[in-house]
Amino acid sequence: QACWLASTMSGRASTPPPALRLRGGASSQPAPGGGGAEGGSGRRIGTKRSPDQAEPSKVSGKKEKETHSDRYQALRLKRVRELALAYGAIGPRGEYLGFWSDPFCLRDFSREELARALPRLLFAVAFFAVGLYMNSVSQVWVQRNLEGYYERLCPGAGHGGDEKTLWDVTFKLLPRVESTKPADMFATSGPVLLAVRFLVVPGPLSLRWTILRRWLTVWGIIWMIRSLTIIVTPLPNPDSTCTPIISFPDNIFLEAFYIAVKKDMTCQDVLFSGHTVALTLSMMIVFKYSALAPWTSYGMSREWHSLKTIIGTLGRIYVLVGYYFIAGSRYHYTIDVVVGALVTLTAFNAYHDRIELTWLRKQYGGSGVLDHVLHWLEQDAKDINAMSLRTSGHSEDRWLDRQ
Repeated sequence: QACWLASTMSGRASTPPPALRLRGGASSQPAPGGGGAEGGSGRRIGTKRSPDQAEPSKVSGKKEKETHSDRYQALRLKRVRELALAYGAIGPRGEYLGFWSDPFCLRDFSREELARALPRLLFAVAFFAVGLYMNSVSQVWVQRNLEGYYERLCPGAGHGGDEKTLWDVTFKLLPRVESTKPADMFATSGPVLLAVRFLVVPGPLSLRWTILRRWLTVWGIIWMIRSLTIIVTPLPNPDSTCTPIISFPDNIFLEAFYIAVKKDMTCQDVLFSGHTVALTLSMMIVFKYSALAPWTSYGMSREWHSLKTIIGTLGRIYVLVGYYFIAGSRYHYTIDVVVGALVTLTAFNAYHDRIELTWLRKQYGGSGVLDHVLHWLEQDAKDINAMSLRTSGHSEDRWLDRQ
C-alpha cells in the first residue's frame, strides 16, 4: 500500500492496489464521501482475525487430523466386529459382546468346539513330545561320549578353574550373576504369562486352542533342531558347578525319558539355550496374538501410544534382561543365547508364513503334501477365517493394516 501511494505521487501508478480488509470486514478503499477507511475515521488498517477465527491452513489441518483419527477408529471397530463374527462372539445386533460377557471363554469347552479342536491339539502334543524326546536322546548321547573330554584336553579344568571355558563377551564385559535361579525364573515366567493371558483368561475373542496348538508345534520343531546342534559341535559347559544326574547310564533311550520329564540332568548340552527358546517363543506369541485375540478394541490399535506398543516395548526389554541373566550366570555362552533366539524367530515366522501360504494355495490353486497336513491342522483356526473376511477386497482394510 505504501509503495502504491509513492507511485501515485510520482504519477507512475495507474491501477489501485487490491482492497485490504479492515477489522470487522471493512474495505481499505476510500468510501464514497469519506476520506479513507470507515469515512476517514483514521482507524488502523490490519488483517488480524478475531479470536474465534483460525487460520484456514490450521483449520484444514485440524479437520484432516480429526478425519484421519475418526476413520482409523471406525476401521478399528470394524475389525473388531470382523473378529467377533469369525470367533463367534457377535451379539444379536451384530456388535461385539465385550470382554466381560465371557472373560474365560467357556464357549471353547462346548462339545462342538472340543470335537473340532481336540484331534488337532493331540497331534500337536504328540509332535512336541517327539521333538522333546529326540532332544533328550541327543543330550544323553553327548553326555555319555563327551563327559570329561575338555577336562582331559585342558588339565586342571575340573578343579574349579575356568580353563575349559571359552572366551565370551558377556563373561568379559558384564558382571557375573552368581546364581542360575534368575535364568530359570525368566525361562518360566514367559510361558506362565502366555498361559494366563491366552489360555486361562482369553476373553470372548479367544484363540485358546489355536495358540496352544501352534505353540506346541513350533516348540516341537525347535526341539528337533536342537537335537542336532548339541551333538554336531559340542561346546564345553561354562557352568563349572553343573553336576549331571544319570539314572540309567547303560540305557540311552530310557535315560532320555527321564531327561524329558526333568527327573535327570545333563551338562554337555550347551548350543543352543533351551531357556532362551522358552522365553523368546512365549513372548513372540504374546506380541503377535495380543492384536489377534484382544480383550477390547484398544488392543488392536497400532498407534505409538497404544496398548500393543506398550506391551511390545516392555516385553522386549524384559526379554533382553532375561538374556543377560541366562548368559551372565554362566548357564550358557552368549552364542547359545543368540543362536537360540535366531532359531526361535526363524521357526516361529516360517511356520506362520507357511500357514498363510497354505491358505493362499487353497484359495488360488496348487498344493503339496505339507499343504494338506497344515490345512487339516489349521482348518478350525478362527484367525484364518477372519483373514478370509479381511481379504475380501476392501481397500480401507488394507489402509488400516498399514497404519
